[in-house]
Amino acid sequence: SLSEAFVGIPFLPALPELKQAQEVLNESVPPTSQLPAQLKRLIPLLAHDSAPVRLQTLKQVHRVLRDGRRHLFDLIAGSDVAEDVVSELLTALLRL
Repeated sequence: SLSEAFVGIPFLPALPELKQAQEVLNESVPPTSQLPAQLKRLIPLLAHDSAPVRLQTLKQVHRVLRDGRRHLFDLIAGSDVAEDVVSELLTALLRL
């Protein structure tokens, strides 16, 4: 099934050329609305061998954090899960 093939692809860049592929990805693996889950899927890509993949991942992390800013503040204020995710994210960013 396509969902198995897309397991390692948490997002695609927002390019017109990839619109159809994005639709297939969204149908096969619905995007998660959980901020920690989104960040956990993106963090490994920050260490990818390809610089363009890392750049697109940074842009996606920026979008996720910007769009989920309020949720991020709530998580940081009252959750151990957020502490783990934020720690992992900061560690990955410092390794860039």
